Amino acid sequence: MALLACSFLIFFSVTGVNAIEDNVTDGTIINDTNALENEEKNISQSSDVDSIDNDTENQEDTVIYQTSAEDPIGSVTVEEVETASIYLKNYVDTYNSLPESIPVGSYTLTLAEFLKVLLTTTIQLDQGDTDTPIIITVVGEASNPAGNVNSGNILKSEYLQNAINILNFINANGRAPNYCSTSLHNLRFEGILFSYAKIIDFYKEHDRLPNYTIITKSDFMGSVTIEEIETASAYIKNYVETNKVLPETIQVGSKSLTMSEFLKVLLDAVINLDQNRSVPVAVTDVGDAPSPAGQKISGNILKSEYLEKATSIRNFIDSYGRAPNFSKTSLGNLRFEYIVFSYAKIIDFYKEHDRLPNYTKILSSDFIWKSEGVYNIQIITYERVKYGDSYRYVEKVSDTPTTNRTVTVEISNIDTSTGGDVTNNSVLMQYISRTDVVNKLIEVSKNGTPMIRFGDGTGTKVMMISGVHGNEIPPQIAMLNMVNYLMDKDIQGTIYIVPFAIPSSTANVARYWNGQNPNTISHIPGTPTYKILNVAKQNKVNYLGDFHSTREGGYPGANAVFCSKYPLYTSYKMAYYISKQTSSKLLVYSTAAMEYPGAVEDASNIMGIPAITCESLSNHGTVRSGSVSRSFYQMVFLARYAKLV
Repeated sequence: MALLACSFLIFFSVTGVNAIEDNVTDGTIINDTNALENEEKNISQSSDVDSIDNDTENQEDTVIYQTSAEDPIGSVTVEEVETASIYLKNYVDTYNSLPESIPVGSYTLTLAEFLKVLLTTTIQLDQGDTDTPIIITVVGEASNPAGNVNSGNILKSEYLQNAINILNFINANGRAPNYCSTSLHNLRFEGILFSYAKIIDFYKEHDRLPNYTIITKSDFMGSVTIEEIETASAYIKNYVETNKVLPETIQVGSKSLTMSEFLKVLLDAVINLDQNRSVPVAVTDVGDAPSPAGQKISGNILKSEYLEKATSIRNFIDSYGRAPNFSKTSLGNLRFEYIVFSYAKIIDFYKEHDRLPNYTKILSSDFIWKSEGVYNIQIITYERVKYGDSYRYVEKVSDTPTTNRTVTVEISNIDTSTGGDVTNNSVLMQYISRTDVVNKLIEVSKNGTPMIRFGDGTGTKVMMISGVHGNEIPPQIAMLNMVNYLMDKDIQGTIYIVPFAIPSSTANVARYWNGQNPNTISHIPGTPTYKILNVAKQNKVNYLGDFHSTREGGYPGANAVFCSKYPLYTSYKMAYYISKQTSSKLLVYSTAAMEYPGAVEDASNIMGIPAITCESLSNHGTVRSGSVSRSFYQMVFLARYAKLV
């Protein structure tokens, strides 16, 4: 019999779907990820906003969803869906990742197609229907899965409503969603799929749907083999012996891990190898050690102790979701970096000798710390001195008391991989005022990304960044003007200024860094923009502004301020204020990182620092009349929003 494509409405009566159930005595466990949100971006533009939108939704007890117009490709029974759900559950439990496809009855379905089957089955079972076959249709894959769900419970009423909402999305868009909005924030595609598989598995065991589900954060990050861990450990060993620091990230097989994530992998590998289990190790999300500390110690740690510490450190990570700052050992407190290096050396020894070593050697000289000059921090006092009819700030080279105004700033190099001679940028040099402090920043930029701090690091803190794109010149000129401007101001807090995010790009009037757009990779560890945001995070910055210029005919192609309303509504409030004060177009996104997960602004908002992007109109590599002053006043009003000047 021919199956005809059609489009029609199905009505589901879901009475009281938002009510809270009293009987919450059981549940299924749903694993999900901590990845950044990255869904289709609905942008609303306004240059004159008078009120704040609460983004409320209308909800009805009778839920309607539009079915797909795709040709059905077959059907499966509820029992076949149950069997497939068990297969998926066991696969994830074993490999900590999803399979590429799912066998369901006589069909092999993509993950997106199986999700639709699961959702339809869940709704059907809630209606008491176990007999009607589940129709299979073609469903496109989620374009860019992402989410930031919290741990907690989702009640039956909510997961039923979500099932209908997701089906609506699939049928309207022809593909699976990147995430689903829940009461625990955004549940990533993989988590959606796994959650409904768990729900169906529960139904098979108990002949009813669960009263609630338990959400736990556990990334579908896959696993790595012992051989891949051995190769990465050898790399770490050689890197530290050469550079006296750990790398920002480490490639383990096909995965790029942070040092904290790699530490967890190392610990699991050592424990498994001690038990003669050469099995793949699951990769999970692990937070960074917030303040690594420890004693400078040297000596040997015996096998019995390093095995005991491997278990205790792993337990710490499991309990707190992050790496420890140090580990107590028989030699003293072993700092985080030494912990990573020690277990990397243990695995490297195993690779060479096919056994774990009897001890591991700790040498205090293995690392050189930041306080010993890695970031070249300079504390400089400038004195305001009269020259003819004007004044200028010059570096104060003696402790002789003075009645002149003095300003003490901190200038540092926050990324030694980006250095360049910005004086090679002839257009930039035409417009900047070469004061002593500006010359110092230019000098520091030859060796990396310069940052100047006004204030003592306390109070409200703002960070301003320019030069993410080296060919956008007006904001870089304006930022140096801002530095000179702040020399005459009494700062009521702290302002961090990064005038050249990537000096080598500024020097070459280049838009890209290593063939990549720096404003699309700020969420990737080791990149210049990621490092800048990491400094902002370490210094507990309260507000952040990223300043750009836009060419005519480009996007936005006008003086503008970008922001988002979620997850940090303050981003919108900052942008609204600055757009009003500077006559800049206000561009509002509903959710950060929906379209540009690697943009500085979006990555900052996701990490918890309210951020905006400011644009002034000027073609790339040029300085349009008025563009520098527009960018400058956007910076000034960011400082005023924070009540710093």
